Amino acid sequence: MPIFEYLCRGCSRTFESLVRRDEEVRCPYCGSTELERLLSTFSLSGTQSGPSCGPCTPSPSKCSSCK
Repeated sequence: MPIFEYLCRGCSRTFESLVRRDEEVRCPYCGSTELERLLSTFSLSGTQSGPSCGPCTPSPSKCSSCK
């Protein structure tokens, strides 16, 4: 089930909603169904444990982290 971001045309607030199949989405603030689905980006956060060999090696030689 995807999460979409919406702008409510009734109260001008933005919100995210987990959308299930055939479910009508309503604004959680005013209850309006006059919504505009927004184009949003996703974010990934976390920590990296140890060096990474991949995009850092544009040639067959290894980078300084990959000795």
